[in-house]
Amino acid sequence: MKKPKGRFLAALLFGIAVASTASINVKAVAGDDADVVKKEVAKKAAAIQFEQMLLGTGKDHSIESTQARLQRLLKKRIESVDRVCGLSDAQKRKLDLAGRVAIKQLFERFEEQKQAFVSAERDPQEASKFLYSDPEIAALHGDLRSSPLDDDSLLAKTLRTALTPEQAAKLDLQKALAANSNKKITTANAVELVRYARQPRKVYRICWARDGRQIAFVDFGKQVEVYSTVEDRVVRRFGEQTGIWAFEFGPEENLVAINEKMKDVVLLDLKNGTEIKVATGEGQQSIRFSPDGKLIATGSYGTMAKLWSTSTGELVRELALDSHEGGLTPVFSPDGKTLAVGNRNSTTHLFDVASGRTLHVLNRRMSQGLSFDPTGTTLAVAYVDGSLSLWDVATGKLKRSIQSKADELYSVNWTPDGTVLVTGGNHAQVTLWNSSDLSILCELESPEWTISTTFSPDGTKLVFAGGGGFVGSKGFVDFWAVP
Repeated sequence: MKKPKGRFLAALLFGIAVASTASINVKAVAGDDADVVKKEVAKKAAAIQFEQMLLGTGKDHSIESTQARLQRLLKKRIESVDRVCGLSDAQKRKLDLAGRVAIKQLFERFEEQKQAFVSAERDPQEASKFLYSDPEIAALHGDLRSSPLDDDSLLAKTLRTALTPEQAAKLDLQKALAANSNKKITTANAVELVRYARQPRKVYRICWARDGRQIAFVDFGKQVEVYSTVEDRVVRRFGEQTGIWAFEFGPEENLVAINEKMKDVVLLDLKNGTEIKVATGEGQQSIRFSPDGKLIATGSYGTMAKLWSTSTGELVRELALDSHEGGLTPVFSPDGKTLAVGNRNSTTHLFDVASGRTLHVLNRRMSQGLSFDPTGTTLAVAYVDGSLSLWDVATGKLKRSIQSKADELYSVNWTPDGTVLVTGGNHAQVTLWNSSDLSILCELESPEWTISTTFSPDGTKLVFAGGGGFVGSKGFVDFWAVP
């Protein structure tokens, strides 16, 4: 999967279009007046370009709606602390004031940087490149998600001084209970989720070992770190010198699949060190094991997914997609009989694994995340346009669809009992949905550009990764659970 550049292209095209319009409109105005009009139009275009690049597009991503969203998050944060600690009215007012001051300061900074950007009078292409690469813009973009409420914010500092020792102990206990919780995340308790840990990492994919004892953080084109949830530390690293394109845990405890940059996939037995080379001939951006571990499915950029034997590394079958070239994402159904292959630029196909026959072509384009429900009867698909759809696997018919608040959705995942879905995307909170009707259960504070969301195999933890959408911006992995 390629790092999304939708915001960059949108801003670039928007700037060019407005500049062209300005050129046409000023033809009717003579002399100095034409120059004045042209400059004013260019300034207005630059201001809009700045706002759309940092806030997103549409009514849900205006300055006013972003301020309102942060105010709602502030209210939820204070209510959450109150439920645990029992805040006094004076403490609530103090925390509310600290949060509002932090939000106000953030948007003062936003206006200052916007005016500086507009005053620079860059051409549209140069302006778009600047917005994407400038470190101060990257920091501001990340801060607009939830930074006024983060652990190093004015609100957090005020909280530490405002609480009594007894209240602070209760808050610490809540995080400890969440970290060690065995409560499964359900439709009934999703609103009780709390973040118990954050790790500073730039990650494009998170994958769990089947037993839940390890979790891998994949930084696209760089390295993979395998983190032990039991020992609370990184226990293995892969690709430190070469860089990794794809990584996946196998069903068996010691088997992993690794694809280094522009090389064949390797199946590695971590216990005895033996390797089986899978001669893919090119870098694969997606690797998935079949549930029984006998096959892996690979997908790169193109129109062909492939199935390989894990015992020999030989090609078993090619699965051709009758569609445009795109980044392919293969996912096996829980029983291993069906393979769904998403296409970043076209439609999603369902294949019969045993025969390679195309079962259905889902009538919607440009998918980014796929996930079968635990029964294998429903496929959830996250799309580039921000929509979430549920498809009937047996018929290929659309069961239900909804437009999320995200500019783009990147990932979707089910709880092990199939009752809750989680999505992550761009310019929107991580959202938990009731799978029966796609109603929103809750929205969580999350980094901008949340690209990977996943539940633990036992359904007690939610982990997601985000940030890093701009050059120089920070990345995070957040851990949530019900205490």
